Amino acid sequence: MAGTSSKKILKRNNEIIKNLKNLETFVLIVSCILYRPLSINKIMIFIFKSFPELFGIFFIYKSGYRKEKDKEYYVSLDSKGIISMLFDFVYISQITKILTYFYNSFYFLYFILIISIVYEFYFRFKLRK
Repeated sequence: MAGTSSKKILKRNNEIIKNLKNLETFVLIVSCILYRPLSINKIMIFIFKSFPELFGIFFIYKSGYRKEKDKEYYVSLDSKGIISMLFDFVYISQITKILTYFYNSFYFLYFILIISIVYEFYFRFKLRK
């Protein structure tokens, strides 16, 4: 019974990771079209702007991707907590990266992420008491 549950988690995780890779590919293509990094300075800025979301995607990929032959515990990417905050971070980073090509003040969207993390941790620790 536990084997079927872990297979369902594995299948769902692989779907989520596939969708996340497709979304990141789309965002990187749109970013390249909007930014057009042709000089070395622009390429370095482009990599610097892409680093936060790629870092979050790396952690999501490493925590959710397992081979079926591995007998390790599968982390469900549908769960709440750190995984959901990583998804929030990736999505907000992608939106911020695209919108800052039009107007620099969109960096303030990162405050939404900080507020949501503080909110989540506050209520998680408050409910433990």
